[in-house]
Amino acid sequence: MTVQVLKALGAKTVIGINPNEARRALVLEKGYADVAFDPCLEPEGARLVAADLQVGLDCSGVAGSMQMLLDHASQHVVIFGVPHGDVHFGLRHWGGEERYLQRVNINLATEEDNRIGLELLESDLTGDIFTVV
Repeated sequence: MTVQVLKALGAKTVIGINPNEARRALVLEKGYADVAFDPCLEPEGARLVAADLQVGLDCSGVAGSMQMLLDHASQHVVIFGVPHGDVHFGLRHWGGEERYLQRVNINLATEEDNRIGLELLESDLTGDIFTVV
């Protein structure tokens, strides 16, 4: 559902980050992501630098993936997953452009949240708004 919302918002590229090989294969097979890689094998996030990552969404809870998003997303990071390990937010994340870090608790979604999500899924938005993980 996350990828559907991102595509409705105009995501140009979706990059999957997950240490689980089966999950990476699944998102590629289903067409949910354009590229998928293991953050443990590429901890520096060179693919994200090359993609000019603007928005990152974490649904996995993998600390390495969350850290990679914080280190490379220039505008907004949304955390859906429960962190499994430490994620460090420091001075290097504070400077530069205005950025947002947001935690979402899907167990507390309101009817308004659900309505907005459905409208996004049903919309016909196009454009090049985001490069997304």
